[in-house]
Amino acid sequence: MDTLQSVSDVYRKALIQWCMSSQLFTEQSLNEAIARIYTEETAAAIELQAEVEQINGTLSVLSLQLRSAMDQRSGSQLWALVNTNADKISTGATPYTTTELAMLKALVEA
Repeated sequence: MDTLQSVSDVYRKALIQWCMSSQLFTEQSLNEAIARIYTEETAAAIELQAEVEQINGTLSVLSLQLRSAMDQRSGSQLWALVNTNADKISTGATPYTTTELAMLKALVEA
């Protein structure tokens, strides 16, 4: 691994930690975090979608993914780390029944 790659990994790990602590954040907040965490040169050269894909590649082994959705009221893009593993623990962390979750999933994916 070259030095440039290892430096980029350090920035990504710091950004992942920021995402975990922020829980739900706007795209503007995400871009501001990138500007604070990464060097000025690196932050200016980053294409957000490509960086998110790199982060998601890292997080996939943990069944996590950085995802976005549009706030229907404000129109702003919101981001969050989400669990992609539907195990008993994660489904038990909601007040909704399995049937209600299946209906919600069908509505979202339609």
